[in-house]
Amino acid sequence: RIAETTVYSEGQVRTVNSRIGATLISPVLTDGNRRWRFRGPSGEFGAPIRDADFLHGAVTGTLGIPLQGGVSLDIDLETKEVFAQGVWQIEGYAVTKVHSWNAAPYQPDLIDPAP
Repeated sequence: RIAETTVYSEGQVRTVNSRIGATLISPVLTDGNRRWRFRGPSGEFGAPIRDADFLHGAVTGTLGIPLQGGVSLDIDLETKEVFAQGVWQIEGYAVTKVHSWNAAPYQPDLIDPAP
């Protein structure tokens, strides 16, 4: 049996949707379509958040997300790719849904620092 081969056209665009865990590196605490910075399974990336409820809660402070390192999010990530020079190349990302978030555990110092 001969395997079928898919032929892609130069400039063809596709969208890949996936659910991933990502660590928040840099939030944007203003309304708008600016890109937040994340670290995911494949490295760092920037993406706007299109989940209006999450974005409103983050900007207004009603979600209570702490400003500390290690905040992890369970997100739906949309990846736009274009077929160029024989390979799929990433053109951009967008977070379409934030399912949940968790703050990193915090442990205060056990001994007061010297004055």
